[in-house]
Amino acid sequence: MSRDRRAEHAAEAARRAHGEGLTPEDRILFALLEGGEAALACARRLAAETALLDQDYLAYWIDELGVQERWRITR
Repeated sequence: MSRDRRAEHAAEAARRAHGEGLTPEDRILFALLEGGEAALACARRLAAETALLDQDYLAYWIDELGVQERWRITR
């Protein structure tokens, strides 16, 4: 995964946050990028607790960031 893709996601996450803090989707994505056990547990918890996740947004960035396997582990 290129550094540019991470930077693109970070910029998109900031745009979507509108000063209100990161969205649950972006918190999940950052946890998947981190990849440690605690981070993956956080991603799992967020996915389970968030009623209306933007699945299209998640799927796009999971593929772009190359964290498909980590996402599978959290499901």
